[in-house]
Amino acid sequence: MKKSMFPAFLALVLFFAVPAFAAQYDLSGTWNYVTSNSWGPHNKDTEGTCIIKQDGKRFAFTFKTGYRCEPKPVCSLTGKAAGKTYSFSTKDQVDDEGGIVETKMKFIVTSPLSASGTYTSIYMHPSGFTMKWGADIRLSR
Repeated sequence: MKKSMFPAFLALVLFFAVPAFAAQYDLSGTWNYVTSNSWGPHNKDTEGTCIIKQDGKRFAFTFKTGYRCEPKPVCSLTGKAAGKTYSFSTKDQVDDEGGIVETKMKFIVTSPLSASGTYTSIYMHPSGFTMKWGADIRLSR
C-alpha cells in the first residue's frame, strides 16, 4: 500500500512560506520621522518622533511630536506587516458634526534603522464635503 507524500510536502511548503509573510524586523521603540512632498490644504512638511509597538505581525504606530493630534486618536494607527511592507490605518470622528478622518500609511522597511513610504488622509463630512491630504514619510533611528 502506497502512502501519500502530499501531507509531508504541504507541511514543508508551509514551513518555508510562513516566514515570507511575517514581519522582517522588530520595529518596537521610538523613531524619528520626516515628511516631504506634502500636498493638500493646510498640510506642510514636518518632523518629529513616533512610537511603534509590535506584537507579532500586529503593530501600533503613534505620532508623539510634530503633528497636532486633535482629537488624540487621529495620531494612533494600527496595522500589520507582510514581509518588509508595513500598513497602518485609523478612522476617527473628529468633530461634533459627525466628520470622520481616515488615514492610511504604508512603508517599506529597508533595515532595522530605516523605512520610507507614504500616508494619505481624507476628511469626510456627512454633508458630502471631503478634503484630502498626504505626504511621503521617512523613519529613522
